[in-house]
Amino acid sequence: MTEAGQRPSLHWAEIIAVGKRTARAAQARHHSLVLTERLNECGIEVRAKAVVGDRRDDLEAILRAALSRTELVVVCGGLGPTDDDLTRDASRP
Repeated sequence: MTEAGQRPSLHWAEIIAVGKRTARAAQARHHSLVLTERLNECGIEVRAKAVVGDRRDDLEAILRAALSRTELVVVCGGLGPTDDDLTRDASRP
């Protein structure tokens, strides 16, 4: 348990890259390497990485699976929220 005002310590994370362009292997590798480096600098071990295209069912499934086994899920991809971005809706409980 943490004291009031303190953040719980995180040890493990997963990275999920989302989007049509992100499904390209080179771009997904680059993003995940940068994120992994930054998380490692914070003392957080990246245990898994995944790439998923713009299909809501696939995104929901991969998010559920990641959240069931890790403390932190980092989702990246695209240049920002657009009208066709499914990430926000798919990540709602």
